[in-house]
Amino acid sequence: MTSAVFAQPVAKAWPPITALIDQPPTSPVTTWKKGKPIDLAVDRNEARRLAETIRILAP
Repeated sequence: MTSAVFAQPVAKAWPPITALIDQPPTSPVTTWKKGKPIDLAVDRNEARRLAETIRILAP
């Protein structure tokens, strides 16, 4: 269901990906969504909860 809601055609998805490959960002860690950078601000509590969930799911 999620892919049906958030997916996009390959022809539309590949241009921003190839642009990033051709001209990589200068910062060492970046996140992108639909060709726009996303802020990397992290909530420590959310990060902790994610780490705990991953440990439970993949021991």
